[in-house]
Amino acid sequence: MKIRPGPAPSGEERPADDILEKEERWLRCAACRERVTKETASIAMNGSHEHTFMNPAGIKYLVRCFAKAEGCVPSGSRSGVWSWFPGYAWQIELCRACSVHLGWSFHAAASSSFYGLISDRLVS
Repeated sequence: MKIRPGPAPSGEERPADDILEKEERWLRCAACRERVTKETASIAMNGSHEHTFMNPAGIKYLVRCFAKAEGCVPSGSRSGVWSWFPGYAWQIELCRACSVHLGWSFHAAASSSFYGLISDRLVS
């Protein structure tokens, strides 16, 4: 579906590329460049879009939160152990094209879920 520009408030035409760029800008897998999520899917969890976490092995991650990540596929089962978001079980998420680990999905009992994607594994 193409978005057609309408008149700007001043009556001038808006460039179609500007509209499409804002609404359709994708973040991609840094390894293979497959589309992962739209920038407009970013959300704040616990008051912030970005979080820094360390896993039990001592690996530090900068994680960005998204409502959707169409380019991810889940791997393994969900776990509530060591969850960075209390009340949410986590599940590993891989790139659907190259299977690189992109982050995790987080699932609450009340059917709400979101994605925590590793910042340096995404590119614009």
